[in-house]
Amino acid sequence: MAHPSSEFNDPEILRTCLQMLDDEGSKQEVRVAVETLLKLSRNLSSHPGDEKYRKIRKENKAIHEKLLRFEGAKEFLLAMGWTEIDDMLMYLEDHDLSVTTSILEEHLHTLPPPQTTVTSPSAATPAAPTETVSWTEAELKQRDEKLGKEKKRRMEEYQRMKKEREAIKKQIKEDRKDTQTREVKDSHARQLHFGANVKKFENRGGG
Repeated sequence: MAHPSSEFNDPEILRTCLQMLDDEGSKQEVRVAVETLLKLSRNLSSHPGDEKYRKIRKENKAIHEKLLRFEGAKEFLLAMGWTEIDDMLMYLEDHDLSVTTSILEEHLHTLPPPQTTVTSPSAATPAAPTETVSWTEAELKQRDEKLGKEKKRRMEEYQRMKKEREAIKKQIKEDRKDTQTREVKDSHARQLHFGANVKKFENRGGG
């Protein structure tokens, strides 16, 4: 049965990964990447026991072209629970992916529709003039600088959240280890106490 997890599928981290992805490719490339992520998420939800939907070969050219060449897409996979093992990405978790799927669907709606191939020259329509035509070189430079600063800010924010998540995970492991250590000590103490009582009983019996 799928269950929620505080370690994976954090909405804020997932959205930050998608923002990173937005900065790495064209609108159409980003759309293809988001559609592929959405397909993976839906397949895991629809076929929870099917192993073929739980592994991705990193050498797969199609997967690399659509997803893995983008850092944002790769980080999204890791944030939703995929794990890198040698030349594979494996999904070893059993989480409820409804939030992840909703975030992907929401982001997909913000992207332009897929491009269609025009088969007849007569059916083609003149391309609308782009906004950048009227921009000066200084304005373009200013825009690029602004985008660069925003991308850096998003990356720093993601790294901060990632470190916090790893720190929480480490603390949970240490707490579990301390609990197990205390349980072992308590069990050993009970055994010693029981042994001492048995020895006293034998001594009284022999007297």
